[in-house]
Amino acid sequence: MDPVLSTQDSASITEDILASQKGKVFIATGGSSGIGFELSKMSYAAGAKVYILSRTQSNVESAIKQIEEAHKTTPKDRLCSLNFILLDLADLECESRLDVLYCNARLAAVPGGRKTQKGLRLHLGVNCVAHVLLETLLFSVLTATAKTSPKDSVRVVWAASILVELGSPIVSSSPSPIHKCV
Repeated sequence: MDPVLSTQDSASITEDILASQKGKVFIATGGSSGIGFELSKMSYAAGAKVYILSRTQSNVESAIKQIEEAHKTTPKDRLCSLNFILLDLADLECESRLDVLYCNARLAAVPGGRKTQKGLRLHLGVNCVAHVLLETLLFSVLTATAKTSPKDSVRVVWAASILVELGSPIVSSSPSPIHKCV
């Protein structure tokens, strides 16, 4: 099997080996499922305050219940909080720090022709432009946190799935093995 499509037997960072994140603030877009859910779960287990930004409150409430249930035996002094924000950036003004912004929310199967309220193709608007805007709006708090944190510990993480590769155009006359499987 092509190494791009193969899965690893173990993750390099797990809840068991992640250092304490107590006192740190994380934001995860798309944190109610998939990679965003797992990142939120790990960050919470390590003691971080986690904000999950999503357009669907019921999904986040369900995810929060699942995460809290998974950690019901974890000592409460080790955990911080899980919070939902309906993509309302004004709610973040109460935070004076932000250690990690996970840009993870994505749309996959969207019928052609759909547009954002600003007239962009829906995939482009949600998967790219919205995250750039979010990062831009949070840049000042990320910068302020970086000034008082250990070098290279404050970051913005852009997650992607295999769909990025599968959906990309073939640019050479001999397609890569990944394109042969679609």
